[in-house]
Amino acid sequence: QEAISCMSADMLSHAIRMAEDTGMVYLDELKKAKQALVDISSQREVLKTLQTVLSRCDSVPHLLAHTDTLDQLVVSATALGLGGEFSVQDTVLRCQRIKRLINIRNDIRNAVELCSISKMHAAIQARNALVPLYGVDLCAEEVDAVKNMMRMFSLNSVVLNEVWW
Repeated sequence: QEAISCMSADMLSHAIRMAEDTGMVYLDELKKAKQALVDISSQREVLKTLQTVLSRCDSVPHLLAHTDTLDQLVVSATALGLGGEFSVQDTVLRCQRIKRLINIRNDIRNAVELCSISKMHAAIQARNALVPLYGVDLCAEEVDAVKNMMRMFSLNSVVLNEVWW
C-alpha cells in the first residue's frame, strides 16, 4: 500500500516481488501496484520520447517537420496526467510560436490532397516568402510532394496527348 501511495517504481517493483514471493497474488493491492507500475512506465516512456523528438528539433524547419508527432505525444502525456511537466509545456509553447508556419504547411498538404494546381502554387509562394528567413528545409517534405504532383500532372498530359492524337 505504501509503495502505491508513493508511486515509486523501485518501491512498487520490490513490493510486487515480495507479494509474489510470499504467495499473496490474490491481493487487490498487488493488482493496483502492477497497474501503478505500468502507469509509471508509460509516463516515463512518453516523456522520454517527447524529449528525444524535441531534441531533434534544432531549427524551426525541423520543429515544423515534427509537429504532428509532438502533438500526438503531448496528447498522450496529457492523458497520463503529465500536462504540467516542463517538457510538455515547452513543446506546446514551441508549437504555438510557429502556428503560422503550421498553417502554411497544412495549406500545402491540403492543396496536394485536393490536387489543386492553383492552391499548390499559392501555398508554395507563401512558403517561398519565408525561405530567406528559415532556410530551404522549411516544409521540405511538402515541397517534395508538390514537385511529385506536378510531375504526375505533366505525365498525365503526355499520356493524354499520346492517346488522343
